Amino acid sequence: MQSGMPCLREAPEWLDNIQLPGGVARLETHLGVTIPEAVREFWAFPSLVRLLDSWRWQDYLCEEPAVVVWDKTPHLLVCSHPHSGGIGAVRLGAGDDPPMYWGWEDEESSLQLATDRFSEHVRIAVEHGPSGGTS
Repeated sequence: MQSGMPCLREAPEWLDNIQLPGGVARLETHLGVTIPEAVREFWAFPSLVRLLDSWRWQDYLCEEPAVVVWDKTPHLLVCSHPHSGGIGAVRLGAGDDPPMYWGWEDEESSLQLATDRFSEHVRIAVEHGPSGGTS
């Protein structure tokens, strides 16, 4: 491996578990929500999740998926920002490819819309690669 190249972290247990038959359904039952299709598709490719995580613009592996409530609306945590402490979450109940927001788990601060669709967040991350972050 070349010096300065990012290392892929091992997949955490939660990501490995949702790869198993019925794994997403078990996570949905545990969280009490339906996971949007775009997030399901992203998590279905753990190598992609680990690659984006290795670029360190967002942390996709550190925190287990959780439900946070912002503006009285449930959101699913999908990543965190390693420098600011902010978290990225998609709005639940907003369709198969919901909007992605930045906010803080334990604060009542206003949300910042990152992208109109989660798949757009992933596309931007892939396009920018290790040289630049996403929204």
